[in-house]
Amino acid sequence: MEGVLYDDSAWERWLFQLLVRMGIRGSFDGFRAVWRRDYLANVPSGSCSFELTLRRFLAANGMSDGTIHEVCAAAVCRHRHHISHPVLFPGVARPILELGRLGVHWTAVHRSARSSTD
Repeated sequence: MEGVLYDDSAWERWLFQLLVRMGIRGSFDGFRAVWRRDYLANVPSGSCSFELTLRRFLAANGMSDGTIHEVCAAAVCRHRHHISHPVLFPGVARPILELGRLGVHWTAVHRSARSSTD
């Protein structure tokens, strides 16, 4: 339910801001489109781990091996935090709690940014 119940772009915005400070140029929308279409799409299928995908993305953007290592260490840690502590959009918690109070059971299905091997 990313993008509906909670902000699924928080980690991507954090990474983009880091990359901009490191000299990468472009717009967030362009960055996000390329990241999701050309790289992240391979992760849920298990064809590539999240970290390896991130390393490939950073290499394609001209980063050195040392820089990739440092960025990956921070980014993977930050990503784990973001997926384990999603921030609900304002006004979302109350209806969910009310539905539970009324005995309504529901299931949310979401696209994972982790492979089964991560």
